Amino acid sequence: MNKNLYPECNHFDREEVMERKLMDEQDALRKTNAWRFENMGIISVEVDGINYRDAPDFCDAFISYAEWEDGTPLDDEALEELNEDSSYVYDRVQDHIY
Repeated sequence: MNKNLYPECNHFDREEVMERKLMDEQDALRKTNAWRFENMGIISVEVDGINYRDAPDFCDAFISYAEWEDGTPLDDEALEELNEDSSYVYDRVQDHIY
C-alpha cells in the first residue's frame, strides 16, 4: 500500500509544489527554445505590434518577418513557432527599441 510520502503537507501544499515544478520545467523549455532559435541562424527579424503604453511587457508584440542566414524568409509555420517563445520575442522587442 502506498503511504503518503509527505504526511505533514496538506493537499494545497502538494498542488503548490507541483505548480512550481511545472513552472520550472516551462522556464527551462523556454530557455532551451531561445537558445535553439538564437543558434539556428535566424537574422533580419522584424517586430510588429509594439505598443509603448504596454511597456515594459509589450505583450502584443510579435515577430512579423524573419530570415534564415541564407536570406530565405521563414514560412508561416516557422514564424508561428518563433512567436510561441515569448522570451525570444521580448528579447527581439528590446533589441528593436534599444
